[in-house]
Amino acid sequence: MPLIAVRPAALAGIPWRRACDDGGETERNLLEAFKRITGRLVRAGDLLGYDREAAVLAVVLTAPSRTAMPVVPDDCRAIAERVRIALAGEVSLRAEAGWSVVKGARDRRALLDAAELAFARGNGDRSRRALLATVGHELRTPLCSIRGSLETLLERRPGDREEERFLKTARREALRMQRMLDQMMEYSLLDLSVAGTDEDCDLAHVVRSAARAVRPIAERRRTAIAIDVRRGIHVLLERDVALRICVNLMENAIKHGRHGGRIFIRCARSGGVVELEVHDDGPGLEQGQETRLFAFGERGHRVRAAGNGLGLGIVAALVERAGGNVRAGRSPLGGARFEVRLPAARRRRSP
Repeated sequence: MPLIAVRPAALAGIPWRRACDDGGETERNLLEAFKRITGRLVRAGDLLGYDREAAVLAVVLTAPSRTAMPVVPDDCRAIAERVRIALAGEVSLRAEAGWSVVKGARDRRALLDAAELAFARGNGDRSRRALLATVGHELRTPLCSIRGSLETLLERRPGDREEERFLKTARREALRMQRMLDQMMEYSLLDLSVAGTDEDCDLAHVVRSAARAVRPIAERRRTAIAIDVRRGIHVLLERDVALRICVNLMENAIKHGRHGGRIFIRCARSGGVVELEVHDDGPGLEQGQETRLFAFGERGHRVRAAGNGLGLGIVAALVERAGGNVRAGRSPLGGARFEVRLPAARRRRSP
């Protein structure tokens, strides 16, 4: 079972041990904040615990509702990081956090050992993310300069066809590097995406915005986009996060659909759930690929389109953190169908 562990270091500059001896008020405030924060991120059935002697707070992810889609490491990293950041913001608490796995939730020693592994993993994850973000930012400036120089040379339309071919090849590879860098940056910042938000958005507006965003790719592939989405279907999700989900799914459908083909997007509400479907008319999925393709870096053997296998993994992570799920199957168009289920907003909020 996945274990999310948090250990406070200092509270507003006061050593944690001394803070616990101030009559209990500081400790009570921390526990209330921890329960409030995790209440936005975990599900009914997950277990919360606190070991005062070791100053460790923990969540064991045991909710039965998770069995339909197993908890993945990226989800655990995200919960741990957001709890750490939220504690710093809400109660001025510096803490270390991470995740591990335990076989049982009753043995105190096993839980504390797992917590130590969680802290070591969390510190390593944060160091790697910081390095990845730094490298990404450092690479963006020279890459933009290279692209700009190539564009300028191509605008001059060199007479030598061989020279023009080399320039176009260099520009194409620079664009490919830019896409890979953007995905790398998105992946490095993924753990900071906020779940458990009180914000909602109209999915119809988001879908149409996403369609405009992918229009240049669709035009290059001569792909027609059909949309069947009624206004007023609100999901409990920040608009920017919903837009990332829709854009990634549409780009995937366009890239893997037929050249000159079509994709179809529909959305409907069923009780407390909003269902979003994206269909393409490509070759479809390989047998057994329906769940595997949501792993980061996974690409099917039939895939010919350029890509690095991050888009669908990012979709799955964002959807799961919003309390929903995503699955893939066969589309009536002959290609693949991706179905996302998200929590519906109870009411439309006033602007």
